[in-house]
Amino acid sequence: MSLYLWRARLDLDDAALHTCAAVLSADERARREALALPRLRRRFTAARAFLRCVLGAHLGLPPAELRFSYGRYGKPALPGGPPFNLTHAEDLALLAVGTRAEVGLDLELLRPLPDLTGLAALCFCPAEQAALARTPPAEQTALFYRIWTRKEAALKALGTGLSLEPTAVEVSTGPVARLRSIAGVEVDEQGWLLLDLDVGPGHAAALALCPSSDPRVDPGPIRDWIPSEINVF
Repeated sequence: MSLYLWRARLDLDDAALHTCAAVLSADERARREALALPRLRRRFTAARAFLRCVLGAHLGLPPAELRFSYGRYGKPALPGGPPFNLTHAEDLALLAVGTRAEVGLDLELLRPLPDLTGLAALCFCPAEQAALARTPPAEQTALFYRIWTRKEAALKALGTGLSLEPTAVEVSTGPVARLRSIAGVEVDEQGWLLLDLDVGPGHAAALALCPSSDPRVDPGPIRDWIPSEINVF
């Protein structure tokens, strides 16, 4: 099973952003204008162009011609196209494009959290909370984000997002990423793939595939998207 990972920086110069804006649909432009801050509007424009350009390149179609549908909980899909998932944190975005399995992707910027224990009590299963509690304080922030990105990636692969409580999904807390259970039901690991991703310093990221027909699938290197180098506009 093929899987492709792409990475993009969203803080583009005015010329690149103008090119990106040209491929957005009317509803995307309306969503952009509803955002309060100029920085958020610029990043939204870049992220949607990134998504359209990469998917268009995979399908051999102009990016402006892609038409998305949205699931019950807002997860986008491309009718007749490959499963995909887009995530971003500040000015960094990641995109996973698969072939058959539903894909979930999460990216977080590592930053101090004032109440790790309180957040874990709200979002983590008992075993996950226990692992965090016995971790040295200097390592707790990194572990928190490791657990959180794994859980969020699995939720995105399910297509439920946060409509399903994070506590309903239990993941491993050690170096090897695994999905343990969903809503109290133990998961067949042969049907899922959960991976931590190295996207560079200062970030945590995870990828989930469901169902994964090949648990050994390797997404390979992350490709960097540079608007000026991709002739799909």
